[in-house]
Amino acid sequence: MKLYGREMRKDEFLRYAGSVSQVGGIACGELTEGAARGVRTVQVKTAAGLEYTIQPDCGMNIAACAYKGVPVCWQTGTGASHPGLYDPQLTGWLRSFGGGLLVTCGLSQIGAACVDDGVAYGLHGRISNTPAEVTAAKGEWVGDRYRMLFEGTVRESMALGPRLVLRRRIVSWLDEAEISVEDTITNESWYDAPLLTSYHINFGYPFITEDAVVRFKNRVRSEFFNDASKARGLENIDGCDRPTKDFAEQIYLQELEPENGMRSFQVRNTVNGAPLAVEVSFSENLNRLIHWRQFGEGDYVLGFEPANTTINGRARERAAGNVFTLGAQASVRYALTFRFS
Repeated sequence: MKLYGREMRKDEFLRYAGSVSQVGGIACGELTEGAARGVRTVQVKTAAGLEYTIQPDCGMNIAACAYKGVPVCWQTGTGASHPGLYDPQLTGWLRSFGGGLLVTCGLSQIGAACVDDGVAYGLHGRISNTPAEVTAAKGEWVGDRYRMLFEGTVRESMALGPRLVLRRRIVSWLDEAEISVEDTITNESWYDAPLLTSYHINFGYPFITEDAVVRFKNRVRSEFFNDASKARGLENIDGCDRPTKDFAEQIYLQELEPENGMRSFQVRNTVNGAPLAVEVSFSENLNRLIHWRQFGEGDYVLGFEPANTTINGRARERAAGNVFTLGAQASVRYALTFRFS
């Protein structure tokens, strides 16, 4: 592995450093104050300048992230929140939405709150407010490279109803600035079940300013999704705006052609005089990419949601034939990769 400009074997590195924790590693902890009291954390740090925090109790979301000392993701005014405070009614999800690099939405519902077949579904579903069973949180040598590994399981199930199980694996290597997320979702019911899933990615200041630019790889087309996006039009939507009073959020759909089984985009900006870029790749079976432009004062975020449907809510999406059905005892795999440079 290459550390600080020098190729090193495991034995050579260990002659210089008493512990991997001297330059990076993985550590478990717990938040102790306010609404976040009791929320477990898993902190990962690489020698390539990447640091991030996983919250197992919040659907295994990635709550914070920085690269070479620069925060890259948006944090909301709510802060971290214990899942026991989750409000499932209508837009109550927003009361515990702390932002962060990656927030998982689903598994039975994403998008607008609705009633479908007599069941009420709140905004973006329950999964990001469901605690995980942590099955691994460890650092280990794999040959001459050091790997930080997190694995966990979240269950979204009910008696006499669907049983959907999300198994997540997050990997980073000590010598890289990269996060790999691999999810396997299984329908453990003995009947087919709708599966609505999205990965809510949130970039914020200082990485995002009016100078930030998005580059969509192999873009086929851009489409309006809400009234504000229609009013804005399609011009200059790959850039960002200054914080704007009473900004009306603009939502677009970006259609990207997959390459080698993945779709991708990159966000770039210059921070402290140095270029900074994050490239996001995601599985081609996440065949919708919601592009969220929200540049309000104090609510300043550039968001993306790779998803398996759009965000009109389960009832409207099912009526339109846009809901993916997962067969009894079947599984589907989704993957995302974040590369920082």
